[in-house]
Amino acid sequence: MQKENKNLYNFGNNPRDFTNVLLKLGHLNYCVIGGLLIWNIKHIIKWISDCKLYDKEYEQLDQIYNDFIDNYNNLNRTLELQNPMDIFVMFSNLLALGYFSKDMKFEFDDNDSILTFGINMGTVVFTGEAVCRHIATMLTDIFLNYNIEASNLSVKYDFLISNHLITTAIFQNKKYFLDPTNFTIFVTDAKNRKKLICYDEELIVQGNYLCSLFGMNCLGASSIINNDLECANLIDFKRSIKKIKRVFSANLDIINQFYNDNKELYRKANDKLLVLTKSMPYINFNIKQN
Repeated sequence: MQKENKNLYNFGNNPRDFTNVLLKLGHLNYCVIGGLLIWNIKHIIKWISDCKLYDKEYEQLDQIYNDFIDNYNNLNRTLELQNPMDIFVMFSNLLALGYFSKDMKFEFDDNDSILTFGINMGTVVFTGEAVCRHIATMLTDIFLNYNIEASNLSVKYDFLISNHLITTAIFQNKKYFLDPTNFTIFVTDAKNRKKLICYDEELIVQGNYLCSLFGMNCLGASSIINNDLECANLIDFKRSIKKIKRVFSANLDIINQFYNDNKELYRKANDKLLVLTKSMPYINFNIKQN
């Protein structure tokens, strides 16, 4: 984000920071397939010729995203939301209702490309269609901007490799494992910290260093997983749901004003994504025109 945060482990919150340090060339094209980086030489050659041409678009998209994160945390302050669970529940509800989308409609895009190029992944939410890596990243960025220690966490269901992304955080000596894509929370297994459980669902924590190369900000997750802090549980979750229902109903005018104040940012972000997508036709990433 626009402010430095020690929890980012010197890689910054911009998904291009790490690759810029290595290459000094601009914006890296990468492809995530089951957590693996797959290079295509002809596309890299095309990217090298394009990256400087569209550098301004990338910078403008970053600024739009940063402005939104600032604005959203101003809303959190206005609503007096400080606890990560409360912020998570409000975020998940507003996401589902389209308050972060250009057309005030949102759906999980299970046909979305496995590819996300060198952008802040949360910006994809503004299009009205996104998947876990976009949704969890936006929530993590909101926490970090709010000075809450947080990280994306790559996990897997019954699969050989990481196939899901959630958000983990620490606040007032309690740790949180939050899944905004599925609107649920997880707790650590008493016998195995690498296992997260909730009802009959079970997640296995994956190695996070590789994911950090994809702009997923997973480097801070290990310290959160491995500490001995109390883990937020389903009682906390249900309590927050009841609270946020009251807050939402009592402040609907403020929340609607938030959307009206930010919908132009969403439209601009969608337009920038459309420009970048058209500039790189080798990227299978669908952005709808207005």
